[in-house]
Amino acid sequence: MPAGPQLDYAELMASVKQSNALIKSQAGMMRFLMPTFAGIQMQFPRGQAAAARITSGQGERTVSADANGLLHLPLDEALVRANAQVKLFWHICRLRALDREAGHAGTFA
Repeated sequence: MPAGPQLDYAELMASVKQSNALIKSQAGMMRFLMPTFAGIQMQFPRGQAAAARITSGQGERTVSADANGLLHLPLDEALVRANAQVKLFWHICRLRALDREAGHAGTFA
């Protein structure tokens, strides 16, 4: 697999945390109906062997894309605190937030 960029896990997940905070602050009484994002969905070319390797002081974990080219990186506060790094193996086509309740992705603004 060709190597792609290396990303800071905390910076990558900052958009998820910011989106959740914005929704909670702006939704008022209806916030219980609003989505809570639980991570990032990356879309790679379909059929490619795309993967992300997450490395921290806790060890190393590899997450692979499915047959449709979708790779899900969950928001994990322990990895944020551990200053984890994410090394991508392939180049991302699209990046989306994962909706925890609905089980699908929503696009970042």
